[in-house]
Amino acid sequence: MHTIHDVGPRHEHADGARLSAPPSMRVDGVTKRGVSVQIKAVLVSTVLLGVALGIVTLVLLLGVAPQVAALDRMRAADRLHQVVAALDREMVALDGLVADRAARPRGGVDGAPQGLPSSLVAAGIAALAVADAEGARAWDGTGGPPVGVPIGGAAGDAPSWPGGDPLEALRALVAEGDGAAVRGLIGTARGPMMVARWPLTAGEAGAASGGALAMGRWLSDVVGAATPARSGLTVTLRPAVGTDPPAGGPAASTARDGHGGSGTDITVVPGPTPDTLRAVAVLDDVSGAPLALLRAEIPKQVTPIGWRALGIGLAVMAGASLLAILASLAVVRRMVLTPLVDLATHIRAVTSTGDLTDSLIETGRRDELGDLANAINGMRHRVVRLAYFDTLTGLPNRRLLEDRADQLLRIAHRSDQKVALLFLDLDGFKAVNDAKGHGAGDSLLQAVARGLKQMVRESDTVGRLGGDEFVVVMHNPAGRAQVEDLADRVLERFRQPFQTSVGKVFVGVSIGIALYPDDGTDLHGLLGKADAAMYQAKTAGGGRSAFLNGDQHRQAADSMDMTQAFREAIFADQLRLVYQPQVDLESGSQVRHEALIRWVHPQRGTIRAEEFIHLADSGTLFARLDAWVLRTACEALARGRGDGAALSVVAVNLSTRHLIGQDLVGLVRDALGRHDLSPRGLVLELSANSVDPSQDEAMRTLTDLRALGVGIAIDGFGAGRVALGDLRRVPATILKINRGLVRDAPRQDASVAIIRALVSLGHDLDMEVVADGVETEAQLAVVRACGCRVAQGYLLGVAS
Repeated sequence: MHTIHDVGPRHEHADGARLSAPPSMRVDGVTKRGVSVQIKAVLVSTVLLGVALGIVTLVLLLGVAPQVAALDRMRAADRLHQVVAALDREMVALDGLVADRAARPRGGVDGAPQGLPSSLVAAGIAALAVADAEGARAWDGTGGPPVGVPIGGAAGDAPSWPGGDPLEALRALVAEGDGAAVRGLIGTARGPMMVARWPLTAGEAGAASGGALAMGRWLSDVVGAATPARSGLTVTLRPAVGTDPPAGGPAASTARDGHGGSGTDITVVPGPTPDTLRAVAVLDDVSGAPLALLRAEIPKQVTPIGWRALGIGLAVMAGASLLAILASLAVVRRMVLTPLVDLATHIRAVTSTGDLTDSLIETGRRDELGDLANAINGMRHRVVRLAYFDTLTGLPNRRLLEDRADQLLRIAHRSDQKVALLFLDLDGFKAVNDAKGHGAGDSLLQAVARGLKQMVRESDTVGRLGGDEFVVVMHNPAGRAQVEDLADRVLERFRQPFQTSVGKVFVGVSIGIALYPDDGTDLHGLLGKADAAMYQAKTAGGGRSAFLNGDQHRQAADSMDMTQAFREAIFADQLRLVYQPQVDLESGSQVRHEALIRWVHPQRGTIRAEEFIHLADSGTLFARLDAWVLRTACEALARGRGDGAALSVVAVNLSTRHLIGQDLVGLVRDALGRHDLSPRGLVLELSANSVDPSQDEAMRTLTDLRALGVGIAIDGFGAGRVALGDLRRVPATILKINRGLVRDAPRQDASVAIIRALVSLGHDLDMEVVADGVETEAQLAVVRACGCRVAQGYLLGVAS
């Protein structure tokens, strides 16, 4: 036997079986496409590149840019240092010249004061003064005015230098007569002068030496000579204002000792334009007081070069990064995106055609994409299993079963063959499920499925429609006898226990059989007739098989129509409750009323509960029906009247299936609370034929209902599953004697004895005993004589 055939277009699942794709599985969906992964990767890479370049730029700005600026400041300080160093050299040269002339009589000058010797003028001497030993003026003379670098005032205005006449300042220097050599700067009204003084070491015509010689040069001339035009420096002299170096702000930098020479300080500050720096040296006079500021405007060179290098570096980095990104994207596109697109195309093809058995995805890769392809293949196998196979038993589900049966019917039509359809419904499965739990029920269904697969041929198909219903499709049976033989073997197997998770379990089966083409030519018709035949087999007592003849088919159709009509009746407001009193036989008062359900059928009129209540108990309508009965009875109880009867206490009949897994306590509490009713006004009647004292959950539900304050009545006691000894487990408050015992009591002494015993037992257990079905005076007399105090029946009051 196999569950799938190689007929027509096929699907293949994990265990090697093949099946066709039902048309219902073929869907055509269009999904709106968003931004592609490649574009997202480009965007993300671009953002990351921008962030990286931003971080690098920030690092360079914070780390490298200050260093570049520092280099430019050092260069500016060094350039001005070169000028200061040249001044130092000129000072040394002047000092040497003065020393050399001091060794001559009167410093090498003769005659009355007059212009300076041409040799001294050529040497740049601007003034000369000689004093004798007593410090008196011996000789002096001056050259021209300063012609070197500009010597403007502090704000660049007209010269305003501290000091007096240059020659007087020089005379004062030689007149000091302390005998020491001096060199340095002195201030004059015409600008600072570089001077040197030496004592005279040779007297006139053999006279003793004495006196001093001093010469001076204009500082601006010296600076101008030390600053060639091609150097690019713009040097100026300004009077020193105070002793503090010029304020340079955060960009100021000072170089000392080795840059300034002779202890001169050099300060670098921002220049008048963004691309220049200003280096300033403070020049002291011979007394050590600040005299002049030597200021140079120096164009920046390192910073522009640094910024250009930085820009070029960032551009190269960005270009290299972009190329790397493009190369990476190309690799990703080839190795990842293209295979993903192929996978998506394949999946869309499967989605559009619904053909889950399209060729498997083969990538030949052992990486993550290979894992993805394998996962998709595995998912497809799993989807096939979920779509076409019952998850509990592994048998084909309704969809696959119908598809397989349709294929077999088409083959049978083309080849003039036969097809048999066996519809199986388990007998007593609900009792097993209720008594032993849903786990045991599932285990039983699995065992049944295994047993059925072992009994059919390879060409036959076994499927599960749902619940406890199975179908066997026989392909081209040899005849009716072969179909009956299979049904008999199935029935014989069901007479043996099935091994389940809770041990061995007995369960029966009813089988309905339909044949193609005798009973129908399409699957829907064959299933309907096989279902009707199964229902006839079950009605006849179960544990048998049946073919559907004409009369049986009409009866089955009527039953199915009745079932469908009853389903509609619940929603179409065709049900109503009538109320029959239960009477106290001593006082004649009405103790309570039992709510009895009636179906007002549009064609058949009013139908009593006995004719249709089984339709609810055999299906899943019991819960909805019980909820309606409770709600309607509580509404009538709240009004105090129901269908013409005055109500104080109402008894309602409920299905015992509601005791397990249905939250009956919550349903009752909600119905009472909706109308603010006392639980003592409600009695729940349960049939003794279906109450099972061994079901722990059912007994817990009854106990909870009693704790709520609701009365519990066992209906039909004396002929059901509740034995006398089980009464101690059932928390009942009322026993209703079976109406069959009451009916037979006037003519059967045994029935009288049983009634008397039940009444005595009930009273001893502090239960109220009600005789049900009292319809004659003779029956009433018997129940009175047996000690029964409450009775119900048409003799005492009809339902109204």
